[in-house]
Amino acid sequence: MISNDWQRHFVDQENLERDSIGKKQTYSQESCKSLLLQLCELNLDETELTGKCDAEVSKDEFNHEWEK
Repeated sequence: MISNDWQRHFVDQENLERDSIGKKQTYSQESCKSLLLQLCELNLDETELTGKCDAEVSKDEFNHEWEK
């Protein structure tokens, strides 16, 4: 039994994280445009993309996703 709200918060967070593993997150086209504009204002190091696996996207892949 969870004794207080503080503990309940962390148990709920853990359950949410466990439930979201493996699920693909989707965004509206408007939110993607907004995010892209924000990313365009950052230099490459600030985006932290250089440290992520499979961060490279070809021009064709980008255009295909953008047109969805």
